[in-house]
Amino acid sequence: MDSFANVADITYFIYVDDHCDIETLRKRVSTRILARDENGKQPYGLLLKSTTQKFGFTCLSDKSKTIDFNEHVRFCPGADHPDRVYSEHEFLDAVSKLADNLWEERKPKWELLVTPQVKREGSEEISTAIAVKFQHLYFDGISLAQFLRNCILDQPAPKLILDPVNPRLPPLTLFKKILLGLQVFFMGPYISLRLFGNDYDPVLSEGPLTGGKLIGRTKMNISLKMMRRIRKFHNCTTQAVLNSAFIGSFQKMAKRKDIKLPDEIIAATALASFPYPDEYTNNNTSFAFEPVPINNNNPLGRLAEMENLISLELLGMYPAALLREFAKCLKMAYYVSNVPGIQGSVTIDGKNVGLIYGAGPLINRNRYHSGVGVFGGTFYISLYIEKSKIISNREELEEWIEEYEREIQLLDAGVAAKAA
Repeated sequence: MDSFANVADITYFIYVDDHCDIETLRKRVSTRILARDENGKQPYGLLLKSTTQKFGFTCLSDKSKTIDFNEHVRFCPGADHPDRVYSEHEFLDAVSKLADNLWEERKPKWELLVTPQVKREGSEEISTAIAVKFQHLYFDGISLAQFLRNCILDQPAPKLILDPVNPRLPPLTLFKKILLGLQVFFMGPYISLRLFGNDYDPVLSEGPLTGGKLIGRTKMNISLKMMRRIRKFHNCTTQAVLNSAFIGSFQKMAKRKDIKLPDEIIAATALASFPYPDEYTNNNTSFAFEPVPINNNNPLGRLAEMENLISLELLGMYPAALLREFAKCLKMAYYVSNVPGIQGSVTIDGKNVGLIYGAGPLINRNRYHSGVGVFGGTFYISLYIEKSKIISNREELEEWIEEYEREIQLLDAGVAAKAA
């Protein structure tokens, strides 16, 4: 699994609007991970294990007797001075610098990185910032959000907001499940050849993901009302809105540097299979892939649904060597994922949490990820990227985020103009 080892991480960022004591946080997390339910089982016992390779397969190795929670809940290297107030960008850059470091095999692959004082963008509050970082094999976004609720936040924690805009899908009947299974069985080879059979465009893939990462987020108030208005008027999904905004803004950033983009790229969105338990780890992630024309200058023309579903179930099912070859062929330039939000106000140790947002992983040559979640009635969109010729530094990332926000405003302005 080494092709995934240093990039397939999923991260939540939590900003506590007061001093959050790291010893108290460490004790809370360790106590709840070690806790057993009424049946004597450990809902989060998987976090006491590490991944390893045996006979070419990825397996779990028990580390419960050697785990040291001081190594897993620690100050963030590069942003750890107790008396200094860091900017949010400095905190995010410190977390980004760790992304190219390989996880150590001797311990479970997760950690909480704490910076005592951070002034976040758009707020006068001095917050304790926490990056909750896991290798994706332990969790998908929904299970990680449940971990936040059960192991970090004060109890009882509010429920999750899985998708406040898209309508809830009805449960699949047995007939539909059989039909879907047959469709995947017969269409799988064709879809695989279609999506994985071509070479990468050198503009979007400049080699291994070892050149440094950047993380940022939107600051504009993208309200639930605004997103519902856009979706209803254009008759599209939230993912389609994000795809349109991503491509339109990315196109503008490339144009600034006179970089020619390919005519079409493979976009992806992360999906999940339900139902989910409130506790216990789960990884039910699937990807929906779609060819997207990247040089379409019309925002409305880019609003399209995702089509082809390919499920990625990684842990222990296939030899690691096969997964490495699969990762090399995974032909997607970027992907969008819904990151579950949390309803209402939340606290840690009685102190208000001012903001929570998440960022998904980069996998192999997939250099760009956009994660969308809701907190406090506002959509927050994260951008987690590998540095490239198009976006090479923090300043350019922030310019891209501004363009991303403008693309969403354009879609909303179209609704307002039509209504007038």
